[in-house]
Amino acid sequence: MKKLLALLCVVFMYACTSEDQDIVDSNGKKAQTSINPPAWIRGSWSDSKGKIIEFTKNDIIIDPNGNSYSAKGEITYFIIKGEDPEIVETATDSTYNLQFNEIGSAKRNLKFVKISDSQIESKGSYKGIYTKK
Repeated sequence: MKKLLALLCVVFMYACTSEDQDIVDSNGKKAQTSINPPAWIRGSWSDSKGKIIEFTKNDIIIDPNGNSYSAKGEITYFIIKGEDPEIVETATDSTYNLQFNEIGSAKRNLKFVKISDSQIESKGSYKGIYTKK
């Protein structure tokens, strides 16, 4: 329960700030926490069931009006725990993929494909078709 509370605190802390802050890993080095969704995907998207994904300049927030999940928050929490999230981020004019380690040595894969200017398909976590709001 304490781990969940700590994760939620980190998520809310980063969801409410607009600037990147330096996070130092367990070796005293500045850790990479930044992610950069491409301009074409930034904004809010929703699926037919009401799930919302919001892409900001430096984060991906799932369901920002409910039980929020912040990719940047999870990455930061992983670093604070002394682990390397091994962030791999790729983007083209029609795809965006973010992959990183998460707690329990699993990989989180957020993969999005542009269908049109108003629709994307999520092929990793949170599968489905999303329409721009």
